[in-house]
Amino acid sequence: AHGLAYDRKGVLWTADISAGALASIDPNGKVTSHFTSSGNEPLQGPNFVAIDGKDRVVLSDPCLGELIFYDPAAKKIVSTHLFDLKTEGGPNGFAFNADGTELYVVTENTVLLCPKAKVKPKSATDNIAGLYRIKWSNDGANPGFGERTLIQTGIGLFGDGMAFDVEGNLYVVVDTVKNVALEESRVMVLRMGESELVPFVAFKKDTLIANVAFGRGPLGETTMYAALLAIPPFTTPDKRGVAKFEVGIAGQPLL
Repeated sequence: AHGLAYDRKGVLWTADISAGALASIDPNGKVTSHFTSSGNEPLQGPNFVAIDGKDRVVLSDPCLGELIFYDPAAKKIVSTHLFDLKTEGGPNGFAFNADGTELYVVTENTVLLCPKAKVKPKSATDNIAGLYRIKWSNDGANPGFGERTLIQTGIGLFGDGMAFDVEGNLYVVVDTVKNVALEESRVMVLRMGESELVPFVAFKKDTLIANVAFGRGPLGETTMYAALLAIPPFTTPDKRGVAKFEVGIAGQPLL
């Protein structure tokens, strides 16, 4: 399992990368695979999931360059949203803003991560990761993806997870690589009302952040937790784990 997200019924949704599927686990432990294709191509690297205001699911597949919008009630894919893998990278992490009217998405260079992809960036070292904002509709005849706006491009080689705080600041994982070696893995912040990411927390060379999330209850609502990933050749298995740091602002509830 890669991305994980609960809906309002207590169903846990996951990007099942080993099965190449969007899957769910209900409160009784029943596992269901919902689809293995975007409708255009078989899934290659399902990665991240989030739930919208109507308990519908968004899934990213950076290797396909697609976001996939799925309605569990109708048991169908509603629509997909495409990125240009060569110039924009593939969509990885994403998050809804507080009122669910905007979906923020970060992309990554897919050359090293998606060997089977039909379309790839020209170079494995092109810093084409970017942050985008997509208008989102929960109602009407055309729910889901709307107009996409580029916020900032060239932020690194890989963009990964992200999280909002209650003040509307967005925390985004960005990794930079130099000479095919990890240079820095950092959390950057898009402050509410601004248009440029600024550095917040950085790990050097041998530690790779995959995702971030705020704590709840005894874990601290103003504490951010970072999942650390082992992925050769950038990091070794002993670097897996979780790091935490104090933000000073509570995290936005996920639903």
